[in-house]
Amino acid sequence: MQSRDATWHRMEERVASARSEAEAWIVSGIGAGVFGAFLVALSFLVVDWLESTPFHTPMRLGAVLFRGEAPAPGTPPSAVLVTAYTVLHGVVFVALGFIGAASLTIWPAPRVSWRTYPVLAGALFVAMELIFVGFGALFDPSLIDTLGGERIAVANGLAAGVMGFALVKERVGHAACT
Repeated sequence: MQSRDATWHRMEERVASARSEAEAWIVSGIGAGVFGAFLVALSFLVVDWLESTPFHTPMRLGAVLFRGEAPAPGTPPSAVLVTAYTVLHGVVFVALGFIGAASLTIWPAPRVSWRTYPVLAGALFVAMELIFVGFGALFDPSLIDTLGGERIAVANGLAAGVMGFALVKERVGHAACT
């Protein structure tokens, strides 16, 4: 009877450990995604503000996505379009954060180290660029020229770098390895 109880107890501990690890990667994926989305949005807010066209970028992207056409030059920002696009943008980045966090759980914990960072950050950057290029090809091929391919790449690179850093730091700290 005692061996059955001991086996049951070990099984409960394993389930609790697995649940705890799953919760940790979900939380880190959400956090990394929200922070990455925030950095991209902030970088374009600053660029738009410096060009005296606040909210131009999310307004244009929202109009192209939800209305099927770019806004006419000089159109004032629509709070609905800016908000709707910003929410969708956040969801996409949270999904990327989940994927990044989940990919780190595939590798055995002792194998995740800081050498993993450039691989993960690079993969996130490539995914972000492919998503944007695909979005542009699907909805408005002039988006890259209009918004500036370099600006997009810099913002996505910054987000991918920070997201990759946060995810690897969490995993390395969780695995207690350096």
